[in-house]
Amino acid sequence: MKSLLLSFSLIMLCIAPGWSTNNFSNETKDIFRQLDKAITQKEQYQQALEKKATAWKRQLPHASGYKRISICKRLVEDVYLHTQSDSANKYVDQIAHSIEAQTDIKLQNYVCMQRANIFATTGMYNEALETLSHCNHKAFNHSDLLAYYHLLRTIYGWMEDYASNASIAQKLRLIKATYRDSILKLEPKGIGRDIVMADKAIDEGNAQLALEFCNPNLHGKNKDKAYSYYNLAEYYRLIGNKDKEAYYLAKTAIIDLESGVTEYVALPKLAELLFKDGSIERAYNYLLCSIEDANYCKARLRAIEATNIFPIIEKAYKEMKHRRRLTEYALFFGLSLLTLLLAYVIYSLRRQMRRNAETRRQLADTNRQLQKANEAVQETNKNLLLTDKVKEEYIARYLSRCHDYIDKLDQYRRDLLRVAKNGHKEELLKLLKSETIVSEEQKNFYTDFDNAFLTLFPHFIENFNDLLEPEARIIPKKNEQLNTELRIFALIRLGVTESTRIAHFLNYSLATIYNYRSKYRNKALCGKDEFEKRIEEL
Repeated sequence: MKSLLLSFSLIMLCIAPGWSTNNFSNETKDIFRQLDKAITQKEQYQQALEKKATAWKRQLPHASGYKRISICKRLVEDVYLHTQSDSANKYVDQIAHSIEAQTDIKLQNYVCMQRANIFATTGMYNEALETLSHCNHKAFNHSDLLAYYHLLRTIYGWMEDYASNASIAQKLRLIKATYRDSILKLEPKGIGRDIVMADKAIDEGNAQLALEFCNPNLHGKNKDKAYSYYNLAEYYRLIGNKDKEAYYLAKTAIIDLESGVTEYVALPKLAELLFKDGSIERAYNYLLCSIEDANYCKARLRAIEATNIFPIIEKAYKEMKHRRRLTEYALFFGLSLLTLLLAYVIYSLRRQMRRNAETRRQLADTNRQLQKANEAVQETNKNLLLTDKVKEEYIARYLSRCHDYIDKLDQYRRDLLRVAKNGHKEELLKLLKSETIVSEEQKNFYTDFDNAFLTLFPHFIENFNDLLEPEARIIPKKNEQLNTELRIFALIRLGVTESTRIAHFLNYSLATIYNYRSKYRNKALCGKDEFEKRIEEL
């Protein structure tokens, strides 16, 4: 049993690694769960963004001039630039083809920069730089120039990431740094400047300086939060804190998904980090989401980033699924064995319980029999004691009665002798014919019998009447202990059940005794056959 439970535990441990995040803190695990939920709801976020776009689109047929251009800008910047490159390009073209753009140099510069932005998003960096070269720099105001430098820094940063060799990457890195420095010259103090300063420190490997410009407690635009959280993730990457790096990448990814954008960098980076940590299934799902969104947006750079590592993760994922299937089969087999064992244990327990129940039943029956036997023994002892008492009582009375008879016979002999000596023949005959002495002795005998019986059975009359119907119950006369009927049943209680013996004892005819016994049997509350048995038990 213990070995089966140990095997079951090992199997469960084998299955767990696919989603394992044991190397991360509870706080980071919680943010992973929030990110998982955001991924499942990303279509809802994208639909909400499209709903906002639809509201603006409905205004286009009724708008003209700069109002129409303003709506197109909102559709490009707030909706499609980072979600659907084709749609973004469509509305940039509408601005380019407007009458106002023919004469408005600032509007022409806006078109150039947005087209360059779209080219860069789709990985067409040379086209992006070529487009930017057509901008009229003289028409740039402060904010236009700042946006221009931001765009160039972004393009050269992406080109650096995918440079074919180290020397080219280094050249691109220097150009990127130049444009970032240009941004810092123009960017006023605030969250925007802090984000750029943190980016510069991270790029230079200066973790301490980067931390000074990373603000984890932002209140404001989601875009600023996303940049700040991403910089924090990069800072923790520099110092080797993978838990915090994963935490802030996840927070950045949540903002990206909830904003409805499909062009992002945090989620694929988090997938790669999780893959290296061994959380294969979660890494696979995150990377799959990233590839789907990058393809939808036609963000070639993001698609390339994801697809470069995807085959490795996919292979590991398939291997993990294969191992999981094997462990699931093993688990199924183990659980089947465990179920069979449990079934056998339950069967054995039920059989043992039935045996125990049968044993308890037999013991209970034996106990009841012993109890009955004990009660019978006690009743027998009681009867024996009563019998001994009866014997003692009647032997004592018998001896006393015999002695009295001897004395009376002796006195009777003397009386007869005296009469005979005196020659009174007639008086002698009179004495011999008289039944007075016999009657008196019979009466004395009954009185003595009544006293002895009621001494032994003081409640006999009450118990006897309880066996009869109310109208048949016997109430002795005043100064009378037992009458003839009671004496008949008193003798039955003493064990004298033959009618002949009772008739002889009471000096009645046999028919009289039969009549009395039949009369009271017919008046009994219990049955005729039980009546005299019950009397014997009184």
